Amino acid sequence: MSKDLDFVCGAVFSGEDGSADVLGVPFDTTAREDASAKLQEQWNKFSTLNSVPYDGRYKADDDERLTISNYGDMDGVVAGMRRLIGGETSDQISSFDELDICRALLFWAPAITDEIMIQRFSRALLLKPGRLFHWTQNVRRVTESYLTISSSLAGSYNLEKNTLTFANVNTIRRALPKFDETYAPGATQADLERFFSNPIFEEKSSEIAKTSDSSQIGRLVWLVLNSGSDFASSFSKVQHFDKILNMDSVHDSKIVFPKDVARAKIILRVLLGDVFESNGNVYLTNSKRPVKAF
Repeated sequence: MSKDLDFVCGAVFSGEDGSADVLGVPFDTTAREDASAKLQEQWNKFSTLNSVPYDGRYKADDDERLTISNYGDMDGVVAGMRRLIGGETSDQISSFDELDICRALLFWAPAITDEIMIQRFSRALLLKPGRLFHWTQNVRRVTESYLTISSSLAGSYNLEKNTLTFANVNTIRRALPKFDETYAPGATQADLERFFSNPIFEEKSSEIAKTSDSSQIGRLVWLVLNSGSDFASSFSKVQHFDKILNMDSVHDSKIVFPKDVARAKIILRVLLGDVFESNGNVYLTNSKRPVKAF
C-alpha cells in the first residue's frame, strides 16, 4: 500500500462487457478531512448492525446487514480500488461531469484501513451549473459543478477477509455491475404467480414467463419483488420506454409480457429503475452503449 495515500475515493463505471472501471476522484486536504469524518460516522453506524449470512432469500431487518464471504469480485470493482489504494494507478476523472454515469463511490480512509466503504451514486448528488443558486449575501447562479456524498453506506468490503457486507440487495446491485449474475437467485413458481398477479400485467403474462428458459428473467423478477418497487408509479415509465423503443408490449393499459427475452428484460429493468435517458438516447445502468429500438 502506498505510504503517500491517506484517503482514496474511486468512482465505479460500467465497462462495455459489464466489467467495471474504477477511476480516482481527487479531494483536497480540507475535503479529505471532512469526508473522512462523515465516513467514520457512517461506518460507526453500519458496523454495529448485526451480521447475517446472505442466502438470496432473507431480507435484512433495519438492525441487520447481509454478508457474503469470499466475495467473487466478478466485475473487478474491488481489484480496481485495490490498485488505487496501492498507488498502482493514478487514473482519475478530469471533471465532475464525468460522474453522470457513475454507479458508486468507493472510499478508503486511514481510520478504517481494512474496509472499502461503498456508497451508491446517483446524479442527484451531482450539482451542475444552472440548476441551483448559492447564497452568500444574495442569491446567484452556480457556475461550477459540485459533488455531495451520500448520507449512508450501501455496503463495505473487507480487504483482509474478502467479505462483502451490505444492507439490502437492491442498493448493492446498483453499485456493483455484475452482482446480479452470481448472487441474485431465480424466482420460484410461487414468486412468478405473485409477481404477475399484479393488475398492470395482462392475465396471460404469467404463463408466458413460466415458459421462458432464460435464467435472467427469473433473477430480474426476483429482484423486482425484493426491491419494493411501486408497480403503479412505474407503469408510466414502462409505457414511455415501450413507445420510444418500439417494443409493442403495452396494450389497453396492460403489460403483455413479451416472449422475446430482450424485450422482457427491458420491461423488468424499467420496473427496477435500471433504464434511463440521456442526450436523447436510452441506456441501461450497467452499460455505456445505447439501447437500440426494436
